[in-house]
Amino acid sequence: MRWEEEKVKKSAYSVTKLKSTLIDILENGQNVCVHLRLVGELWQPHFVRVVNVTDNRVLVNDEVRHRLVSIELSKIMQFEIDHRFKGIEPHNHYDVILDAETSAFL
Repeated sequence: MRWEEEKVKKSAYSVTKLKSTLIDILENGQNVCVHLRLVGELWQPHFVRVVNVTDNRVLVNDEVRHRLVSIELSKIMQFEIDHRFKGIEPHNHYDVILDAETSAFL
């Protein structure tokens, strides 16, 4: 496997893995905020704090705009975090790919 392919593989998260990571951040990463990019959009303007995660959505708090935002997990195409957390490097863009479990919801 070439280096570029290995790098892409390490930086790619399935929606299912993203969901479990967001739950882990919610439960164990009290100072960790996420920055999201949705399909067809630019990066969201601010890092946000995870408030709740359901089967197919994440509720985040935009502390700059003082509002809660509900986002469909399958609409997230990239994410980054602001502090190192369990092997996830801060300010590194991670791609999100659909998996078989997520495709069943579409």
